[in-house]
Amino acid sequence: MSSCYKRKNKCNSKNTKRTRPRKKKGLQKSRHATKTQIWGKYKRTIKPILTDRKGRLITIDRVVWFREQKENVVTGADFTALPLQNISLSNQYVYSVQNTGDYDAEVRIEMGPDASALTDDIGLEIIPAKQTKIVTPLRFSKFIRILYRSAIPGTSTHLSIVFQAQDHYWQKVARRKITAGV
Repeated sequence: MSSCYKRKNKCNSKNTKRTRPRKKKGLQKSRHATKTQIWGKYKRTIKPILTDRKGRLITIDRVVWFREQKENVVTGADFTALPLQNISLSNQYVYSVQNTGDYDAEVRIEMGPDASALTDDIGLEIIPAKQTKIVTPLRFSKFIRILYRSAIPGTSTHLSIVFQAQDHYWQKVARRKITAGV
């Protein structure tokens, strides 16, 4: 008799043995991915919180980016403009004007929605010789630029003009999975 008949199982072949499946240690993974939905309260409504396919929280992070542009210029009798700066994504922005020459200089700021519709933001700012001033716009628009000239006609002076802005961008970031008890 074969071993299959001894165990009261019917086998087609005399050389085959029936074996039990081995038990796996630990938790078994399901064939179907499960997703946990998290709910939160926003004002008076309950809304689902964003999660990715792996169950990680999706948050929207603010990325702060600092930009700076420096120009060394020589003033003349007429106003000369620096290139337009797009400040639509900027939270803060300033011009630093350092007069390294021997004569005073005048600067003013223009703003507008495009290059063809610019208007004065602040009046004339006088930058004394060998001094530095921070010039901050009073209003907001999409584009901004600074104009400079000599305060005394017929003289020229050297200016170092630095535009600094702090820009904000928003991006989605997946956070690590949050598990119970952690």
